[in-house]
Amino acid sequence: MMEVDSEPDGNLSQQLEELIPRDYQNEMLNAVIKGNSIIYLPTGAGKTFIAFMAMKHFYSEIEKPFADGGKRIVFAAPKVALVTQQCTVLQRQTQFSVGMFNGNMNVDNWTRDMWEQQIEVHQVLVMGSQILLDILDKGFLKMTDICLLVLDECHHATEKHNMNLIFANHFRKENPCMPRILGLTATLVKKNVPLHKLQQMMGDLENNLCSRIVKHFNYEDLKGLYANPKIQPHVVQSLKAENDVNLSTLLGALKDTPFLKASTRGGRGQNSLLLQFSSLGKLVTKKNPVLADCEKTILDIEHHLTDLGLFGGKLAILHHIIRLKVLKLSLSTNSQEIIILDQMLDHLKEVVDKADEVMNQAAKGNYLHLFYFSAPKVHGMFKILRDALKSNSKDGESTLCGIVFVERRVTAVVLYHMLKVKISMELDHSLDALKPDIALGGSGNQSFGTMEYSLKNAKMKRSIDRFNAGYTNLVFSTDVLEEGIDVPRCNIVVRFDPIKTMCSFIQSKGRARDLDATFYVLDVDGEFQKRVQTYFEMEKSLKQVHSKNENPGHDLNGEKKIYPLVTSAGSLATVDNSIKLIYRYCNSLSVGRFARAEPNWYYTEKSDEGPFTFSVVLPASSPYKKPIKGFEMSSMKEAKSVCALEAVKALYKFGELDSYLQPKAKSEQNNEMNNPDLFKHWRKFEEGDEGLKNAGTRGRRRMHPMIFPEVLKNIGPVPNLDTFVHMVKLRPKYDRPSGSRRTFLYDLMESCEQGFALLTSKPWPQLCQFPIYTNFGEMEVEVLANASCVQLVAEEIALIQHFHRTVFEIVLEISHKFLVTDFHSETNSILLAPVLGTEAQFDWPLLLSCKDNLEGLSEKLKGFDKGLLGKVVNPLHRKGPIDKANWNYIVTKVRDDLNPGSKFPDDKHKDFASFFKHVYGAAVTNMSQPMLEVRPISHKLNLLTHGKDNSTSKRTPGDGEIFIPELCSSPGVNRVISSELWLKATTIPSVLERIRWLLSADELRSKINHGTGLGKTSIPYGVLWETFEVATFTDKYTRLYSNHEDVKRIKFSDSASKRKNLQLEELENEPTDLDYNLLTVTDEDIKSYAAYSSKKLEITIPKSRADLFEARDNMVAVKEIKCFSKRLVGGLGPQLQTFYRAITTSTANDAVDMERLEILGDAYLKFASSLYLFETYDFAEGKLTDLKGKIVGNKNLFYCAMNREISGYLHASRFSPRLEWKPPNYKVPETTIKEILSKKLNPPVLKKIEGYQKDGLPNTDDWLYFKDSTANESFHMILNLQDISDKYVSDCVEALIGTYVESCGPIDAAALLVWFEILPQTVTAIMTSPSKSCVNLENMESRSSVEEHVNMHLPRVSSIEQVLGYKFKDRALLLQALTHSSCMSNRITECNQRLEFLGDAVLDFLITCYIYEHCGNLSPGAVTDLRSALVNNVVFGSLAVRYGLHTYLLHNSPSLFQVIDAFVEYQQNNNHAISEEYLLALNEDSCLSTATYIEVPKALGDVWESIVGAVFLDSGKDLARTWAVIYPLMKKEIDLFSVNVPIQPVRRLYECFGKENSVFKPVEREEGTGRGVLMKLTVKTKDQEIICYGQGRNKQQAKIASAKYAFKRIQNGLPKK
Repeated sequence: MMEVDSEPDGNLSQQLEELIPRDYQNEMLNAVIKGNSIIYLPTGAGKTFIAFMAMKHFYSEIEKPFADGGKRIVFAAPKVALVTQQCTVLQRQTQFSVGMFNGNMNVDNWTRDMWEQQIEVHQVLVMGSQILLDILDKGFLKMTDICLLVLDECHHATEKHNMNLIFANHFRKENPCMPRILGLTATLVKKNVPLHKLQQMMGDLENNLCSRIVKHFNYEDLKGLYANPKIQPHVVQSLKAENDVNLSTLLGALKDTPFLKASTRGGRGQNSLLLQFSSLGKLVTKKNPVLADCEKTILDIEHHLTDLGLFGGKLAILHHIIRLKVLKLSLSTNSQEIIILDQMLDHLKEVVDKADEVMNQAAKGNYLHLFYFSAPKVHGMFKILRDALKSNSKDGESTLCGIVFVERRVTAVVLYHMLKVKISMELDHSLDALKPDIALGGSGNQSFGTMEYSLKNAKMKRSIDRFNAGYTNLVFSTDVLEEGIDVPRCNIVVRFDPIKTMCSFIQSKGRARDLDATFYVLDVDGEFQKRVQTYFEMEKSLKQVHSKNENPGHDLNGEKKIYPLVTSAGSLATVDNSIKLIYRYCNSLSVGRFARAEPNWYYTEKSDEGPFTFSVVLPASSPYKKPIKGFEMSSMKEAKSVCALEAVKALYKFGELDSYLQPKAKSEQNNEMNNPDLFKHWRKFEEGDEGLKNAGTRGRRRMHPMIFPEVLKNIGPVPNLDTFVHMVKLRPKYDRPSGSRRTFLYDLMESCEQGFALLTSKPWPQLCQFPIYTNFGEMEVEVLANASCVQLVAEEIALIQHFHRTVFEIVLEISHKFLVTDFHSETNSILLAPVLGTEAQFDWPLLLSCKDNLEGLSEKLKGFDKGLLGKVVNPLHRKGPIDKANWNYIVTKVRDDLNPGSKFPDDKHKDFASFFKHVYGAAVTNMSQPMLEVRPISHKLNLLTHGKDNSTSKRTPGDGEIFIPELCSSPGVNRVISSELWLKATTIPSVLERIRWLLSADELRSKINHGTGLGKTSIPYGVLWETFEVATFTDKYTRLYSNHEDVKRIKFSDSASKRKNLQLEELENEPTDLDYNLLTVTDEDIKSYAAYSSKKLEITIPKSRADLFEARDNMVAVKEIKCFSKRLVGGLGPQLQTFYRAITTSTANDAVDMERLEILGDAYLKFASSLYLFETYDFAEGKLTDLKGKIVGNKNLFYCAMNREISGYLHASRFSPRLEWKPPNYKVPETTIKEILSKKLNPPVLKKIEGYQKDGLPNTDDWLYFKDSTANESFHMILNLQDISDKYVSDCVEALIGTYVESCGPIDAAALLVWFEILPQTVTAIMTSPSKSCVNLENMESRSSVEEHVNMHLPRVSSIEQVLGYKFKDRALLLQALTHSSCMSNRITECNQRLEFLGDAVLDFLITCYIYEHCGNLSPGAVTDLRSALVNNVVFGSLAVRYGLHTYLLHNSPSLFQVIDAFVEYQQNNNHAISEEYLLALNEDSCLSTATYIEVPKALGDVWESIVGAVFLDSGKDLARTWAVIYPLMKKEIDLFSVNVPIQPVRRLYECFGKENSVFKPVEREEGTGRGVLMKLTVKTKDQEIICYGQGRNKQQAKIASAKYAFKRIQNGLPKK
């Protein structure tokens, strides 16, 4: 079996040079590179894109300064509007310096020095073809100075047109230094010719331009690009003067101009010249220009009277009267021309009066009747427009978009005003939806170098802008809109005047590009129908340029033996199925939206009839980079099939196809789940426990047993063994109040006379100080662990145990009846003891006093009892529900100055005694006893947070009250437990709770530090933990709105609207437009216009690249991110308080939680995972993204957390001391727990068995009663269980990661990912090791260096580095970052998709770290909002455009070219601002209540991300250096959004009005009526219902557009719709 080598011979560039691309744009580009070419393609087929790509090819010739022999590219167009359009596109899209030169700049008066200066500065010169001819004629520029000459609308290059003269006078074919020629056109003929002469005309065009028409031999590729509207002639009869007496009379009056005939006689000067030089022959005379103008005016008016009727003709006369008045004002006062113009104006006024007289007799003042004096042609146009409106509407709104083509400028103006009058007078409003405008090209008699020239060009541009923006929907235009200028896809085009040339037929019809468009022709007397068949035949002949009949071919085996491929699995590839296999392989590759996952086929031919040889180049995203060549075959079809088979063989050998000929990407799609380095625990948990499947979501909840730290297990003091005493010190953190009842309480809490200690049989690690929050201020708690070590006897321990029970059961009253005491409990058997002073001295007298049962031994106070100050009292006078609260009070002051008989503060009661009697029914017997000022002892025992304890709904009595002693009692326990100790006892539950979780955090910290080597397992002697800090979140980011009126105060940026208005309205200081105001123009308006338009144009110079894009600000001081420079190097590791945060969920309702740390950890995990995947696997971006999603997904993190038993350490339940908390040494009996768990009862069943004895149990029957027990409380904590959402378990992993990133830095934190087994051990080395080269050396020519390749593709690489402020060590990385997936020319690196994958994660991590360190203590929601505002495609794409980075993007996608251009235009018009408006970029149509989302091409954001990825790798994975590159470029947005975070409008809409009042509904569209998604939004406010529409590429974009537009309408107070 013969082996066929599929590897091509020779170097790569030579092989590609020999091949002709099959894709029409690549094919035509290749033709331009090889020789002078004419690109003949229909409008919208991407001719400008081909020119753009060709310019890039010639960059090396224009890079050199012009003075040093460099050349220039010239882009010439026949009309100013085309020059402006093409220059604008090139300035937005290319990295070149592009200059525009037109008559507006008064270039006729430029000197050689001025031209030389501009030619030196600008590498690409865009100008009118006449200007090019002029500077060539003057010698300011030579043809040999040009390397590429692009001619737009090159079909004009015939006869005496300036394009033809350029070649006739200056192009010399024999000179090898002549420029490459690229002609662009949508038609190949300019005038009518017989069909048999069509080929000759095309040949003449080729000869004139010294070029060849590029032929693409597959018309099917182009078929969909040609406009194919329905052609609908509308036959009307011509208006003949002999059949209309009024018209005949008026025409007679018009032509009666004897003053014109008299003026033609020569003057005396002319006669003297005739006599003086008679010997020379006859004198060549020239008619007076004003006289000639008047004669042409008479003819033009005659045309309009017969073509439009009396009414239209009258408007034409008015137009000429105004024009002639302007002309008169520009002449000298005593000239002969003034006399002629005065006579002409008087004559035209008489004709107008005559016309008015005729029409008024019938009209009787009614404008509607005037249309009786309109020609059938005008009525035909109105009928066409009326019918078009009916057929182009949706949901009652017009979708019409059209052009009416006319031959003369005056006709366009007159028809515009006739339509406006018709609309205003129509009784049925059938034409109301029309929004007409005028678009006129330059006139032959306007003066170059004057303001009139500039004025008319500006007017033309604004007309096109209005049409493109949707402000107008019908334009009356001359042939200026036939050629090249970008306008919307029209659904109607009306040809008002006869079609005189084939060129006009093709180009005007070509504007009807909508899928359901109609091309109407007003066919006067059926003349069009006589010629239309000829037009069709000529058009067909022109299209045949792009067609070719293939050879039928022969039997493949008859030419060359082709062997199939048989794989090891027996799969077969043959010539019959190989093309299908190749396309299936390409479809498996990862490509972007604007790149095609298709192979590029090339072929060579020995003649038009063959034989043929095909080669194929696979998409850029394929790892196989070399072209694959087939064999020579007699037909194109056979040659392509053979080439495909060779490609299958090459891919199979390369490993891209498996033994079943399946793409490797698909066959390996699920293999990674079995990767031994990743996803280690999935099978363990999913197979081992059905309940763990579908893990990781917020809604998936499970019961997790709590893990008690070892230092809290079996710690009850044992007689005669060491007991460790842990002192609890309380200090007020607030200033001592003065002159208030709180002073007494402050003094009690600050006192050190009495306090508490915690006793355990095990020593404790050091704990950090922490705050608690009483109802009278913040307290700082310091636990002096192991303050002393004592040995106690059994009797002493028994006394302390009794005191312990007294505090929890009598003083605090928080022991449930279903709990039993167990001082030898396995968990949490801390013993509470009273101590004296600051030393660990037990208060034995107090302990001895507490051995008696003091419960219920309260006694009534006597009025004159001594020692009332500081007593704990209960009010006896209160009755009703308040008694249930059983509030205790402390007497803060004895008021000897008051007694029950003292005057009461208000006038309703005589004295205190009467008040108590009236309000409480309590009688006072002793009227002389002193009154007592008291303060309540709050029942709030959860002191972990600010604010009210959510565990009780009881009403708190007043802040301070006055009691009468005889109406109070004192609890018996107050006799032995002082007020100081009582108050401090209320803090003990919170202190114990905080200690419990601090010890859990410390144990987990020690465990992780030991496993990772990150930090010490125990804190060294003499080192103190940082104090536990609770910071208040910043409130300025809260953006919720409480009522609808608040919405009106939302501020929106109106920059887009203001910018649009500037383009659409008359510019400041411009005179009144005479065309638009034809019916209302005054003599003052005419004078103003004449004075303005006759001014000389100022000389202006083109904009430079610096004017279009911003430069890097090198003066910006980079704000350092500290964690980037952190390395552990034997340090302590994370602080204890940080660990506490990391294990605390928001559901714990603690003063701190994990959410901020979780955000940091999430960003780091994505960064580290992305880096690991990028360096470890050669997968495409799509698969890398999928793998990363699984690695960082909640399911994977949940499994990793469960493997390390993290859920047991999680602080996830609310602290409710009176409901779901067990004091130390209390427990639920084991038998009760066993019954509850075995019978699967809900823990709240405990509440129902409180009536049973503590050590008793319900019988079997009673348990059935408890089966359905429910309660508001969960009681899981009492059973040492927590009900935790899976997502919180996953979040804890991220929070722990964030903890180590914050304390140890991103490099060392990778060890934690290894400990969790999220990533393998290799990730720690990957964090710092150099990245492998991105260059594919196999695809490089041996004689070329990487630098040469980079410079070839990125000739201005130093300019990019200047923008970035970074010089690349490996510029191939930059080349990869700027290579789009559609680019086929760069074969030495991959496209930028993988770098974009990495850069996205790097940027996200960098921005998150910056926000975390530099934006204050933002709430987690604010951090997320701010990060989302800064890290998104819109911002990144806008930044890429701001700094011109998009101009360096290497791509081959016309679609991408168009969408980038649209967005660049939007951003430049908005001065590159990225404000709150940036998420809401819209084009708005207030008339239709519709807003269209401006799409930011993802490729632009990808460029930004991939460049960041490249900088990161090139800098040696230095995050700090990478941040120094991007911070100055993003500083403006970072600062702006840090102050005012933009909120996505749909979310804001829901916040303001609720989802129920904000209803989105997709609007179905008929096929062909529009692209993208249209969304209807109905918003219900208090007083109105607002309906808006939004349009975008997808539903999300359409919803954003409609939501933003709704807000603007509400803010602006627009009426109901």
